[in-house]
Amino acid sequence: MSGERSLIDANVLVYTFYADAEQYLPSRNLLDAARRGELQLCVTSQVLAEFFSIITSPKRVSIVRTPHEALEAVEMLLSLDGVTVLPSPPTVPALVRGGIKGSHFGGVSGCHSGEWSGRGTRPGPPPEENRAAAVRVCSLPDDVSG
Repeated sequence: MSGERSLIDANVLVYTFYADAEQYLPSRNLLDAARRGELQLCVTSQVLAEFFSIITSPKRVSIVRTPHEALEAVEMLLSLDGVTVLPSPPTVPALVRGGIKGSHFGGVSGCHSGEWSGRGTRPGPPPEENRAAAVRVCSLPDDVSG
């Protein structure tokens, strides 16, 4: 297996299940390279949960998968020799709890997606002009290993 490793996002996984998506072929090529052992793809448990959530949501995809189909898709991804689930550092839950306790809206202050979008009601990514500030405010400490 190649020494090259890539951390992939949930959207990359989603595109591999929708041939009509513009990103289908590049995403599928990554998965196929992992299947052949040419590339090591890394995911987190959050990426897998987001993938499951996206492909089972009629608001997010054109062809909705059932929870059973989505679970089979996750199991197929996990069965590939070229896919590794990265462990979460044990201190992450404590960091999240600490952020929630210190917040005014049930999330890390300044990190609520509604605040980024300026709407305060519907989650969405931060506008480009606010992205750097949002990343700065929401970044984890350098040492999250405990």
